[in-house]
Amino acid sequence: MSCIVKTIQHAFFKRAKKFQLRCFCDEAEFLPSEKIRNIGISAHIDSGKTTVTERILYYAGRIKEMHEVKGKDQVGATMDFMELERQRGITIQSAATYVHWKNVMVNIIDTPGHVDFTVEVERALRVLDGAVLILCGVAGVQSQTFTVYRQINRYNVPFIAFVNKLDRQNANAHRVLNSMREILAHRPCGAKASAVTDVNSCSRWRRLVCGAVSFTFPIIDNCASSNGAFLLALHLAQEKRRNKKFMLVKQVRHIRIRLSFSALLLILHFIFRKRLGLNAAFLHLPIGTENNFSGLVDIINQHALFFDGPQGEVIRKDEIPKEMRAESQDRLFELIEHVSNVDDILGDLFLLEKKPTADQLQAAIRRAVLSRKFVPVCLGSALKNKGVQPLLDAVINYLPNPSEVENLANIEIDMNVSSAGCSRTSNESR
Repeated sequence: MSCIVKTIQHAFFKRAKKFQLRCFCDEAEFLPSEKIRNIGISAHIDSGKTTVTERILYYAGRIKEMHEVKGKDQVGATMDFMELERQRGITIQSAATYVHWKNVMVNIIDTPGHVDFTVEVERALRVLDGAVLILCGVAGVQSQTFTVYRQINRYNVPFIAFVNKLDRQNANAHRVLNSMREILAHRPCGAKASAVTDVNSCSRWRRLVCGAVSFTFPIIDNCASSNGAFLLALHLAQEKRRNKKFMLVKQVRHIRIRLSFSALLLILHFIFRKRLGLNAAFLHLPIGTENNFSGLVDIINQHALFFDGPQGEVIRKDEIPKEMRAESQDRLFELIEHVSNVDDILGDLFLLEKKPTADQLQAAIRRAVLSRKFVPVCLGSALKNKGVQPLLDAVINYLPNPSEVENLANIEIDMNVSSAGCSRTSNESR
């Protein structure tokens, strides 16, 4: 009898071992946390998420050939595993894979971009340590971009941005960066999404009086709540229902100014649009535009990158073109300035007028990204096989490993609460 039990136990643990190896991608369970990245790729529909993932798989050696989304060879992209996805050329369900890049294992979840499948993005962000937000080089920030950004903020996920499709007509990376800074509002990790803030903690503030209720809200550069303006407008709308008379009170030489509700929201729009922008800066500059897009300028290391070979697999480093050297230096100073605003170590060097080394700057960027106070912006064109390898380098250099992520747990207060959003790991008992 004991022999039978031992045989069953041996078979069970053998199958369980195979199951764990399959789930954790072979040798993943033997890697230290510092050698693992768990990321998701999210964006508005048709921004190039799946194409970027296809290039990542190819350059990392996971696949031998690259196929396009809804390609002419009728094969389709690797991550589009559903027949309907290959027919329509869109991602419907999240797909997971992994690659090894410079001795680091990167687990990737390719998420849908269509608004109808945004629940897939929500599910993925709950378990991810970092994210890559992809933007179209022509359209910039779009509706689903903003939705994904709010989901990233909801779960405090550090992320980097990648401006794709710079080879297309009317593509402009600088315009996309400006749209990110103006439309997306940054909320540091742990900050409360509240429009009411202590006056003593703000260098500049405005006082808003709605009938008998007074609201004080801050104007802080690059470090405010992403929902502050919306919550403030919500408070105003609620007060409007209770009391139709409300006004914006501003003492200008003892003159009291009355404003309508619509005019007040318009003023709030311009205030928050300029003051609560995303703290983001380029890591690269494009060499050429549209059809002439030929490579990138590495701003930190101050050299040019060209992607040679049939599939752009050979990276050639060269000198920066003469006409771009001045702009490259300006963008380097801008990058240092943006990171110095949120990192004390680099800020001290900046105040002492000492130029940081490339390693010091990269370390400061990593600290700022982990604290969710800065977003580095990479550039490229996945379809033209340009800029994907530097994006992978940025994922390894700046996004957190599992040991650097704060783990949170929900306290169950009602035994009858539905657990539809929960998932079970492979080693949990059924």
